[in-house]
Amino acid sequence: MMDYQCKPYLLEVNHSPSFSTDSPLDEKVKGELIRDAVRLLCLTKRRRQMYNRNHRALLDHRMMVGKFLRIPPEEKERYRAEFNRIRDEFEMQHLGSFEKIYPTDNAAKAKHFEDLLKF
Repeated sequence: MMDYQCKPYLLEVNHSPSFSTDSPLDEKVKGELIRDAVRLLCLTKRRRQMYNRNHRALLDHRMMVGKFLRIPPEEKERYRAEFNRIRDEFEMQHLGSFEKIYPTDNAAKAKHFEDLLKF
């Protein structure tokens, strides 16, 4: 799970999840879970190719001008806001059977989740 600043939090790890299907219900539930997760993560060949192309371009850029790209704070914030908007829109269109629970407009729920994230 990631917070609004893309800081990752590990909620639970199951070292041996069961994806075997012993019944038609198992097959339906687990199959939809895997399908929805892959869709939400956008794990496609095209996405992988785009990532590789962008990564190579970034490495080429670093070779030519150095590691650090100086971007004014206002522009960084504008990029971040645009990225968040695009990400949120994509997630809402690709939720499948998932339900987005955070971030939420409900202040009590938001506080509850934020309290859970504190160590």
